[in-house]
Amino acid sequence: MLKNESEAVLARLEALEASVARAQGAIPTLIPGSADCENALPPPQKVGSFRLIEKIGHGGMGDVWLGKRDDGLYEQKVAIKLIQRHALVRAAAAFDDERRFLARLEHPNIARLIDGGVTEDGLPWLVMEFVEGVPIDVASVHRTDHQRVALFIRVADAVQYAHSQLVAHADLKPPNIIVDENGRVKLLDFGIAGLIGTGARGAVGSGPVTREYASPERLKGEGPSVGDDVFALGKIFARMLEGSKDTDLAAIARMAQNQDRALRYGSVASMIADLDRWRARLPVSAVTDRWRYRAKKFVGRHRVGVLATAGSLVLLSATSVIATSSYVRAERERGEALARFEDARGSAHYVSFDLLNSLAARPGTLALRINAARVAQHYLDRLAESRSAPPAARLEAAEGLLRLAAAQGRPGDPNLGQVDAAKRNLQRAWQLAGEVDGTKAQLLKVRIRLDQARLVSIAENNIDRALGYLGEARNLLDRNKTAPALLRAQYYFELTSSLEWKGEYAAAIRTVHMAKAALPPGEARDTLLLNAAIEDLLAEANFYSVGGMAAIAPYRQALAVLERADALFPKDQIIARRLMRARWALATTIVDNGEPGRGAQTDRAIERHWPEHRCF
Repeated sequence: MLKNESEAVLARLEALEASVARAQGAIPTLIPGSADCENALPPPQKVGSFRLIEKIGHGGMGDVWLGKRDDGLYEQKVAIKLIQRHALVRAAAAFDDERRFLARLEHPNIARLIDGGVTEDGLPWLVMEFVEGVPIDVASVHRTDHQRVALFIRVADAVQYAHSQLVAHADLKPPNIIVDENGRVKLLDFGIAGLIGTGARGAVGSGPVTREYASPERLKGEGPSVGDDVFALGKIFARMLEGSKDTDLAAIARMAQNQDRALRYGSVASMIADLDRWRARLPVSAVTDRWRYRAKKFVGRHRVGVLATAGSLVLLSATSVIATSSYVRAERERGEALARFEDARGSAHYVSFDLLNSLAARPGTLALRINAARVAQHYLDRLAESRSAPPAARLEAAEGLLRLAAAQGRPGDPNLGQVDAAKRNLQRAWQLAGEVDGTKAQLLKVRIRLDQARLVSIAENNIDRALGYLGEARNLLDRNKTAPALLRAQYYFELTSSLEWKGEYAAAIRTVHMAKAALPPGEARDTLLLNAAIEDLLAEANFYSVGGMAAIAPYRQALAVLERADALFPKDQIIARRLMRARWALATTIVDNGEPGRGAQTDRAIERHWPEHRCF
């Protein structure tokens, strides 16, 4: 069957077979010091609800089995990872980390975790989505460059998503990226993944790497990082491009795998942005800026216009030469500006929309949050200063500044205490949103005014100014009858808060009930948090206007809502913080108002939960 293939294809297939053989089934990566064990005990016939059918992969850390659901509920084919007993001591920590990371990641291009546990004799196991296909470099052999780029962007997007969850894969290679017969891409094997910024894993060290795809810093012993994954993606992309003659794509691959980390793409998002520019036939940042290169890109995008211009040269040579030169120069400048703009836009979106939110929900990340805020400020400032940015990008910049301001100094949420920076960014966001027409811009302006009202009322105790901001927010809401119910409830919540700060408790009680009436149904995270905050405000208004006994019922309701939120989102540290505060508020109010027994019970509940949250 292969006799009719060219020598180049045969050589490529031979190289691919060697690569697959070296990968030893891809799952998992070999760990130094581990070795195959000929006399290993046989695996269990069944784990959980799944029966082991046949071994489909093997490595130093464990085996991968094809499995099927065996509880009669429905048919399901799965992949079962079972750690080998001889590797238990060295690999158990990595295996446990993989289960933890996979439980955090939900992305269409990441193989899904289905179940996990430990056998009766103490061997950990994972049940994962079964993916049937070929490694991504094999799948790329007979595809066009555009098809290869489309495949690669899917896996790059999955890696970028993992980074937004603070997870670096640390072992990216073609056998860990499978493409099925329908062209669907799945990223596998987070067996040696690590949290970004935490250094090398102590239990396993930095040894378990695939050297062909590991960055220089990883080979030196550094822990998993964004730069390490970018380097591996560059290596993978270069393999996918074998046989391609496209110099721009080759330059992108080279930049990603530069030996100097500072000269690589700063993030996977930046690499994707360059590939998007390539697909749009725009200049890519990986190519050294040259006039001829920019002109060639221009001609490629405007071939008809250039040919027409060339024809006109026969009649109007002098005039046309000047016009064409000016046009190409203008196009060159536009391309340069667009490249810079897209870099800033992609980086700003990643840091302000993904990274800062992830860090805020995790304890012990203050230094990372300060650095992330500094990076976000740099890119958002560049984005905001671009006068040629389209309306959607200006709104995106305003949204990013709003989120950054919240991370810097939004009262009531984890913040960096950078109040002045938060004020400046909120005002800049207001100006940007004001330059764009439409409902989306108006609703964004409502959110900005609400945050400004909270900031000046709490940080400056300037209630009159806060009420002025809230009045503007109310006018915008009145002009937008389709505004989300949650935003209207947030408006009444902020109004109640300002009235309480002013001491107008009777008015505050009226508006807090309006907030409760506006609150949408459901158990979305933001809805539950606002619901609990509204009950807390009602308790405080009752406490100061009627008395402590009147505060107990809403405090109990706030606690019940937060306990429900904690059950639904058990890893959310913001919910955990508010839950602790709600228990304290209820306990102290009960103690102060004649129910010491109930207060003591709640105090004990606080003590029982305190150890798991004491790092706040």
